[in-house]
Amino acid sequence: MFRNNVNVYIMPIGSEDAVNHMNNTLLNKVDKQTILSHGVNLPESLFEDNKINVWGLAPGQRTNQPNVRQWQGFNQHDIVIFVPSKFNLIVTEILWTTRNKGLAETLWGVDKNGETWELIFFVKILGIIEKDKRSFLRELGYSERDQLMGNRRITDRFFSRYLSID
Repeated sequence: MFRNNVNVYIMPIGSEDAVNHMNNTLLNKVDKQTILSHGVNLPESLFEDNKINVWGLAPGQRTNQPNVRQWQGFNQHDIVIFVPSKFNLIVTEILWTTRNKGLAETLWGVDKNGETWELIFFVKILGIIEKDKRSFLRELGYSERDQLMGNRRITDRFFSRYLSID
């Protein structure tokens, strides 16, 4: 399931902001009206009970903006595995992407640098897996010293270990 033309990404959730975002908009869905009020028109079929799960990335350093390149590479049906420091793994499928500063500020405010998480993607939670960050990274062949400081595309590594998203 999901192998052809699908990428798999892992995203750490460790900062206080990220944990709050996880609880507020990833694990708990955002109301359709909030999204529509910022000019984001998603296909009706993506909503469940007029709500949807949302995540966002800040663009990153002004000159480099590493998250922009990664976000631009996201495709519908790609898989994002969120890896919280103190929670189970959250496996999601990307449904839609949009860049919207106003929606991001409404959902998450701004960070200490005045940036917001405007690189938005809407997801469907496929499952929550009872596995801690360290054992998951070990299974994928990462070093014990690897702290998973940033988002990573792990498609080949993932499928060589697990064979499928299932």
